[in-house]
Amino acid sequence: MFPIIISSAACNAEATIDVDDVLEDLLYEDLVVEGEVCGISEITVPSRDFFVDLPHGPDEIFAVFDFKVKNVLIGDWDEEFVPIVGFTGSGCEYHFDLEENDTYILALRRHHGGKGAFESIRYILRRDAGRFLVRDGNFIRGWKKFPMQHGELADLYDAIRKVRERRSIKTISREAEIIARGTVIEVRETDEMTAEGYDMRLCNVKLNIASKIKGNIEGDTLTIGMIQKGLYWPNWRVKVPDMNKGEEWYVFLKWNDEIGYYPFAGVNGLFRVEGDRLIRDNHNMIYLKYDPASFENEIFKSIQE
Repeated sequence: MFPIIISSAACNAEATIDVDDVLEDLLYEDLVVEGEVCGISEITVPSRDFFVDLPHGPDEIFAVFDFKVKNVLIGDWDEEFVPIVGFTGSGCEYHFDLEENDTYILALRRHHGGKGAFESIRYILRRDAGRFLVRDGNFIRGWKKFPMQHGELADLYDAIRKVRERRSIKTISREAEIIARGTVIEVRETDEMTAEGYDMRLCNVKLNIASKIKGNIEGDTLTIGMIQKGLYWPNWRVKVPDMNKGEEWYVFLKWNDEIGYYPFAGVNGLFRVEGDRLIRDNHNMIYLKYDPASFENEIFKSIQE
């Protein structure tokens, strides 16, 4: 495993970037790494190989490169290189201008379910806001031609550290009102109207509870609510995975008057049990370093500290 090396920002100067600047772009990403761009090439493939839900479409050009990892800042990675694919189009927020030997901090999303060339290329370079060119102790954020932000690298490290703390098991264990382990026995979607007149597609997931870890749960079942799709974005809506009948999950929940118990940490607080392994994000299939026993020990330790 690569070391996580993060410096604190200077205390006697205003930070050139802070946690609020990067929170939206890093909070739910699967991996944030620092390293060097190696071996860029372009491939032209059928769009259905990448966009598996769109069977028809033109061929697409993608940039493919290896990224030599120096530091793992968020997530788990223990290999020397990360294989990455990037969009080469010049569409808004997706400009590819990386060059070989560039040093970057990259926020990456794992791509699950691709075909052809994408069966082995698992990580995606996404929006401009999720990449930071590193030069001489400073960073340039986004597209080189029109950068979004620039500043001191120490400030960026500090902002990333705070994001990592916010999404950590320790933090969400302390913030959760309910923590439980249970099996999904029902998934039901309903269309409702909010008090403000917005359409809301609500997903209710009913769990048969096997283990009550934190909080007061009456009875052996618990229903949690979430919004997986639709245009209604209340402040409690977060990125959530698909949850299916028969699956076993650890859930970290808070109460909201509009929806009841909901997964306040999204994919950072919903973990599917698969034998002796845990999966973060049922879509992207990120395996955690914990087994269920060590995971519960980490939760109890975090609550007691």
